[in-house]
Amino acid sequence: MSWQMSASKRFSLKLKLKLNKNMATRAYIGVNNNGNIRGIYVHWDGYPSYTGKILRESYNNIEKVNELLDLGDLSSIANTIERCDAYGRDKGESDTESREFSDVDSFIEQAKQVWCEVAYLYLMGNGRLRVT
Repeated sequence: MSWQMSASKRFSLKLKLKLNKNMATRAYIGVNNNGNIRGIYVHWDGYPSYTGKILRESYNNIEKVNELLDLGDLSSIANTIERCDAYGRDKGESDTESREFSDVDSFIEQAKQVWCEVAYLYLMGNGRLRVT
């Protein structure tokens, strides 16, 4: 028994794939340390089931998170620092360093200004990751 799809469904599927091919789910990652926030932008795959999962599984202590933020803005995140695609380190771009924010509202506003759909904020002290 073979599975078949009508021509109209195949066209619809191809069209959806073509339209979504270059779309990004942008995210912002930050660490809140006693009210001072340090953050970076991530261009691709910012949704919780990908970036959120990687953050929970691979960047689960302050040392690893700070190492990630030291890379500056990312094209994409990966489960190791070496595999992350960083705009500065890997693409030679400038002005990609992490940014400092005086409060959560400033951090969220920056995320909005660069069209981020998701913001991840580590709340230091209780070691939790908050998705906004």
